[in-house]
Amino acid sequence: MLACIKKVGLFGLALSVLAIPLTAQAQPAEAPAQPAEAPAAADAAVQGAPAAPSTYLESIETPSSGTVDVINESDGLAAEAEAVEAGDPPAFVSKEQEDRIEEIVVSARKRQELLEDTPVSVTALSETTLREAGVTRIDDIAELVPNLTFQTSSTGTEALVYIRGVGTPRALTSYDPGVGIYIDGIFVPRAQGSLLNVIDIAQVEVLRGPQGTLFGKNTIGGAINFTTQKPTDEVEAFVQVDVGNVDAPHSQWLNSVTTRAMLNLPVDIGPLKDRVFMRMAFGSENQAGYMYNEELDQGWNDRNSLSFLGSLRILPHEDVTIDITGNWDRSHARGEGGECVFVQPTGLQGLAPGLADYCQEERKPYHFGADWNQLFDIQSTGAWGVLNWDIGPLPGLDEFSLKAIGAWRQQYIRSRQDTDLTPAPAVNAAGIGDIPIPAPEGTDSLLAMQGRPAKAQQFQTELQVNGSALDGRLNFVGGYFLFLENAQNRGATAALVDTINTRSVQPQLTDNWSWALYSQASFDLLEWLQLTAGLRYTEDKKETTAEKYDCVPSAEGCSSFRESFNETNSKIFSTWNPMATLSATVPEDLIEDTVIDHLMGYFTYSSGFKGGGFNVIPPPADPLSGDQQPLQPFDPENMNSFELGFKTLSFDNRIATNLSLFYAKYDDIQVTAIRDLGYVDANGTPVIAQETLNAAKATTQGVELETVMNLGAGFRLEGSVGLFRGVYDNWDDAPSDVTTDFIDRSGETFRRVPEVQTHVALQKSFLIEANDSEFWGGYMTPRFDWYFQGPVRFQGPEYEAGLQGGYSLFNARLAYSFNGEATQLALWSQNLGNKRYRTNSIPLVTTFGIAQQLYGLPRTYGLELSHRF
Repeated sequence: MLACIKKVGLFGLALSVLAIPLTAQAQPAEAPAQPAEAPAAADAAVQGAPAAPSTYLESIETPSSGTVDVINESDGLAAEAEAVEAGDPPAFVSKEQEDRIEEIVVSARKRQELLEDTPVSVTALSETTLREAGVTRIDDIAELVPNLTFQTSSTGTEALVYIRGVGTPRALTSYDPGVGIYIDGIFVPRAQGSLLNVIDIAQVEVLRGPQGTLFGKNTIGGAINFTTQKPTDEVEAFVQVDVGNVDAPHSQWLNSVTTRAMLNLPVDIGPLKDRVFMRMAFGSENQAGYMYNEELDQGWNDRNSLSFLGSLRILPHEDVTIDITGNWDRSHARGEGGECVFVQPTGLQGLAPGLADYCQEERKPYHFGADWNQLFDIQSTGAWGVLNWDIGPLPGLDEFSLKAIGAWRQQYIRSRQDTDLTPAPAVNAAGIGDIPIPAPEGTDSLLAMQGRPAKAQQFQTELQVNGSALDGRLNFVGGYFLFLENAQNRGATAALVDTINTRSVQPQLTDNWSWALYSQASFDLLEWLQLTAGLRYTEDKKETTAEKYDCVPSAEGCSSFRESFNETNSKIFSTWNPMATLSATVPEDLIEDTVIDHLMGYFTYSSGFKGGGFNVIPPPADPLSGDQQPLQPFDPENMNSFELGFKTLSFDNRIATNLSLFYAKYDDIQVTAIRDLGYVDANGTPVIAQETLNAAKATTQGVELETVMNLGAGFRLEGSVGLFRGVYDNWDDAPSDVTTDFIDRSGETFRRVPEVQTHVALQKSFLIEANDSEFWGGYMTPRFDWYFQGPVRFQGPEYEAGLQGGYSLFNARLAYSFNGEATQLALWSQNLGNKRYRTNSIPLVTTFGIAQQLYGLPRTYGLELSHRF
């Protein structure tokens, strides 16, 4: 399968080179004045490049659908500006305004508003920004957004996201995320299948802080909303090929190939003309692994994926828009390799011969050894439809619109994991075969351990109303949300197989539903003062069935499996989430004699929650009575957050600055611990328990600063700083990371998130005049990025190997756009200094006395060629 994926990717590369002129993006907003033959607005729109207004817009017309596009004015005049429908391309930047800050329209409050007018801490990343920063997958945006962290899981194919210290450390279907991921407003509920490839994306919005009113549960930390490009009425296409190298000692040169392709077609057939439009996009990524498995002579930490996105826009009436979208994504990789670290001797080490010795050996960087052929194969499929009906004025209402959403998503996951990542026979797990459970008598022991693939599917529907009244002084949004989910995980584990032959199959079945009613309204108390209030009621039902079948050992392996656990439990969690915001915009006549063009401040109270659930790993039997313990529930997390923010435009709209200060009380924090309980079962196997507890209360606080400066003559400076501090107020019964004891962690700072993040990007566009050549004349744009992350503690301070010190990453890109800005050639490098840094530390300290250190991508570099037509 791996070879097949690589062949398909290379075939796409060859087809792109031979059949289609390779292309580039639209004119960057920061470039100096263009020659007269600059492309038309429709051509530039393909890439979703933002436009730059000359003056600040006091208000914009609000159509029924949300938008992510840019409002543009020309020559400093207050000309009428109208936002296009969701996902449509923005207007092309005017020659006179290329040094002005782009004004982006966001849908953070489920209606379109200018970014600088939205009283929410939100970062909006356009398609141009994503491309210039080298973003190909969702986790690549972490360097661009303050207080956003993506943590690497052992699979390398799951998104573990943290915003302002809130996320989830587990990638199981029984654990909800703390940050909601959305694509065109459709909730992506699980870490599995959420590590999305970025193809044909118009914009990404990152909303920081609880979004529990409009976005609902599992946005206690924030939300990430992807908006895809929608079909237009023009024939358009885009092709990009990127070849490069991962700088790993064992890898061959040119071991990375990434492709992107897009085709937009109006359906020009009879009555469908000017009413039906279609768009298709394809992406592939094939990247060699940079962690070398000496035991199997393999490269791990690889990327091999194929992605498809297709959409259909139907205009049955001038007031009705129907968008139907589908995607298919498959990631097939070996997962993360990690270097083993010896921490302390434990009793279980003796049951896994050679484990301690191996972890104490010295080996080369990025080298390790695992005896299982690890695999993570995730296939994610989805289809969704959005109907927007602009009904217009109604009695008592200035405007009224209706939006209906329906969606279906499915994940199919095959996995085989060497949990200890060593040649020693410690713990392996699999969910890859299709073996009956329990395994029939006489089944080969290895085959019986394959388990079954995991499957999950979700259904979502939402009905939303949006309107205004009182001559635009009152704006409101409200709706109903329903979410259904079914998941099956039939994984198998083998522990210490060479010594005591312990094996088990542990099916987990999940059946969840959630529904909610929500509303939010904004009222202009004065011309410059606005009050917003909202409320959401949610009922969240979790049902889990956990089973366990243990091996009956024999000389050949497992003669049969016996059922040792079968338990179903369900619980309904309900909650009310209120919010309120008071925002003020300083009147223009008070700042007209200053360098400030626009100043808005706001104070927000918001609340959010992360769903509860059950400990799905079957709990051990009582050592005295022998009775099996029932599935133990854990409650939702809750947060009450307070935020003070300011947004400004200054120096004739050449500098935009956003500042947020936040303080939050975080309660019932879900904490997962794996520990040896200190006794053995009937087979003499030490009993290990995994528990999730509502164990702590905490206080979080911090500052976020973002700025964009157009310095003139094509210079552009972007920067952000995120400062965060999370402290446990009360956690006096916390599990230790190095012993089976419980300790007091009150006063400790949060794990897994840095206290400091900084990003700076500088670029300059130079006009290239090639002897009046229309083809070769264009722009040369060098760009330099610096990202700094402060120290991160993956585990408690008693575990010294769990600390990653602060580090810097440097990225560079040199792009040459020519052929009327239609073609682009770019040289790029990520992690230019080849910094070696850890992205996670996975402890097996209390059980096997070891830990696994996972590392980030070393230096990569390559050549990108693209063409738009």
